[in-house]
Amino acid sequence: MREVRVHLLIGARVRDANGVVVGRIEELCAEIVPPTADAPAHYAVTQFQLGPDSLLERVLGAQFARGVRAMFHATAARAIPWEWMDLRDPNNPVVTKRLSELPFPG
Repeated sequence: MREVRVHLLIGARVRDANGVVVGRIEELCAEIVPPTADAPAHYAVTQFQLGPDSLLERVLGAQFARGVRAMFHATAARAIPWEWMDLRDPNNPVVTKRLSELPFPG
């Protein structure tokens, strides 16, 4: 398990495996991991939300942001699974895939 301080990630510019800017981290999605004999309960990040649509969701709330996006025919937030993110340098996160391999328009 790797621990990274969230405040170091919010707003960080994310690049793909080729160095192309994918977007900035605007939000992290996490779930609670129940306690075990070896560790107390804790949160585990499941995905990163990138780009201005993610910021819109954070500021306006997800339901209202969906309505605004629908009015302007905008795309949903860009979601990157935790497993695809290289955080060895939290100030310079890198997605281990190329932009063309990511599940959203480039």
